[in-house]
Amino acid sequence: MNLSDEHREKVNGDIIIAAANALKEGKITQAELMLISSSLLKTYQLIKTHDQLVVYLQELASYWDIFENIYVLEKGEGSEQKEQNTIQEMQTLIKSNQADEAVKKGEEVLNG
Repeated sequence: MNLSDEHREKVNGDIIIAAANALKEGKITQAELMLISSSLLKTYQLIKTHDQLVVYLQELASYWDIFENIYVLEKGEGSEQKEQNTIQEMQTLIKSNQADEAVKKGEEVLNG
């Protein structure tokens, strides 16, 4: 799923706020803030899909737990969107008298 510019900027802002708050609270050092900033500048604009964003946030959270909440939120949001897409696909199949295909689609989702 493509990532909208608005959502990209929102998450970018969340990352910056989390880092600034962590620095203020002494949870990260100035040097770590520079590493985070460098990562954002080098990598963040290359992210084009929600799945890529989740992987990036997972990587950030593995280094700095201050990003764990952002990662969990985005991971959940992606799952919800995938579920909605699957439901829409199933509804379209049912309307097209392809109930068997709709059932297969549902089973694929349930079975992972």
